[in-house]
Amino acid sequence: MSGVEKSNSIKSRMLNTYIRSFGIMLLVFFSGIILDLIFRSDAVRFAFPQNIVLGIVFIFLLFFLHLFYGIHPLIRWFTSVPVALAAITGYMTLSLLMGLIPQKSPHEGLLAFFYIRSSWLYFFVNVFFLFILGLTMFKRLIPFRLHNAGFILNHAGLFVVILSGALSYGDQQRMTMILYPNEWNRRAGDNQGNSYDLNVAFKLRKFIYEEYPLQLILTDSTGEVQRSKKGMTATIDSNTNQVAIDRYTIVIDTFCNKRFFPGKAGRSFHLRAVYIHVFRNSDSITSGWIVAGNRFFPPALVRTGKNELIGFSRPASKRFASELTLMARDGKTRDVLLEVNKPFTLDGWKIYQSGYDETVAGNSYISIIELVSDPWIIAVYVGMFMLLGGAIIMLIQRKKQYKDDSAI
Repeated sequence: MSGVEKSNSIKSRMLNTYIRSFGIMLLVFFSGIILDLIFRSDAVRFAFPQNIVLGIVFIFLLFFLHLFYGIHPLIRWFTSVPVALAAITGYMTLSLLMGLIPQKSPHEGLLAFFYIRSSWLYFFVNVFFLFILGLTMFKRLIPFRLHNAGFILNHAGLFVVILSGALSYGDQQRMTMILYPNEWNRRAGDNQGNSYDLNVAFKLRKFIYEEYPLQLILTDSTGEVQRSKKGMTATIDSNTNQVAIDRYTIVIDTFCNKRFFPGKAGRSFHLRAVYIHVFRNSDSITSGWIVAGNRFFPPALVRTGKNELIGFSRPASKRFASELTLMARDGKTRDVLLEVNKPFTLDGWKIYQSGYDETVAGNSYISIIELVSDPWIIAVYVGMFMLLGGAIIMLIQRKKQYKDDSAI
């Protein structure tokens, strides 16, 4: 056989290997989708102690296959580069879909792509990826060689992160609690409608809400803000007497930070409003109330001409937080300030400030907090440190090898 024919034969075998590898990945993918179409339920949710048992059995199976069948052609094929690339592609595709598609609770009528973490699709792809990753890790681990330390630590860290993330789903808890001023509450509920009694009671002492300064804006008849032109907006507060927008002078007659407005179905709102007089070239054009609406109450604008109106920019929250008092069952209390993106930890729970009564915004007298528990998070952190350690070791080894090669 000539050199060209031999090269073509190798390329053909490699191509066939990649085709088979991605074919297996597609088979795994569609098997999961078919099972989800049949069952469409939250069936793949293993909680303690089932997830612990499954994890141990899975690791033992990988160890057993490597120890007794490590040289078998099928096992060697599973640890080849084409299969690894296929497994990575499948897992990354699923991760990308989870980021792009809003995830919901599984129920009749939804495809698996809307509840990936609890689907058979995720289960199959995860098992396939971990199977390949685990066999590859044991291949370098046994027999152990020091120069493989970085590779082993890196892959073992990734294995721990993904396995912990998969097994933790059944143990994760996410609950919501609504707090009213000066009332103790220790009951929280999940998105399934279940209610739980906690070991700690919460009391809302004060809800803090801050908005960005109001802006008067000049809009066209469609409501589109004419931001492309300079001078079409003006910031105002309770101390503002008059402002200029384009060719108009606006005199602030009355500034109400909390004006009462009756709404539909017995609802009422306290919204910011101003009464203005509009002048052009010292001539009075119009006057009226401008109201900053919200998602439940339409804003009020003042028309200055056939195609122009003056109104408020959409109100935006700058900061909201809750001053809380916590009380344990033994009667001990402590005060905390809970802010957005500044959670605190309590008895294994992460407590987040998640919302308020948006119908009244700054006049909200309730606070909505979220409680999240994930007992596997420590294992995930350990895996991430292993990943980092492996990467550092591999970098040092690569640098040392580069110096040795340069010295030759």
